Amino acid sequence: MTIGTDGLRVERYFRQRFIPYARIKSIQVFGNELRLRVSRRRGSSGKPADRSHLVSITGDRVDMVMAAFRRIQASRALLVAEEAATTMDALDPRGKGVPGWIASLVVLMTKSAGAYRHRAIPVESLLDILARPDVGVGPRIGAAIALKASGHEGAAEHIRAVSGRVASEKVRIALERIAAEEEADLAAVEEALLESGVLEKR
Repeated sequence: MTIGTDGLRVERYFRQRFIPYARIKSIQVFGNELRLRVSRRRGSSGKPADRSHLVSITGDRVDMVMAAFRRIQASRALLVAEEAATTMDALDPRGKGVPGWIASLVVLMTKSAGAYRHRAIPVESLLDILARPDVGVGPRIGAAIALKASGHEGAAEHIRAVSGRVASEKVRIALERIAAEEEADLAAVEEALLESGVLEKR
């Protein structure tokens, strides 16, 4: 097994397999054995073909297995932190033209699910950002646009729930229109961003 910055390369019976960290749901140690719970690749519909499966890797010594476990955990934690920063940057409209920003979010969420290195933002991350009280108006609206573009079954319901908890009428309207319509209402989004100080008046 080779531990990389982006995932694991496992060789067995002269066959190699790459497992991205993003697909590792859990990792445990049982004596000299690593057990990885790995999500299956997504099908053509964008939905997982199955929830997950177990990958077992047996080492020669317990101390080596524990060292591998710690390295994998550290690499996964670093990747999560880097992806969180990248996600917030993509969702933040500051310094970007609003039409282009909206279009970039739609393209990002509709890319091929099989393109690992260019994968869309995980829906779970969008749901978390959308609901967090410490997130600014720009990234919150960006998360709503991206979530709706993802095709997630409960997107509209989640966005409406969040819209009911915001104080700004213009932000509430922007979120409700994102939830209700196929495309984000550019005028409503711009008004919400202007009122919140995310955009400057021309």
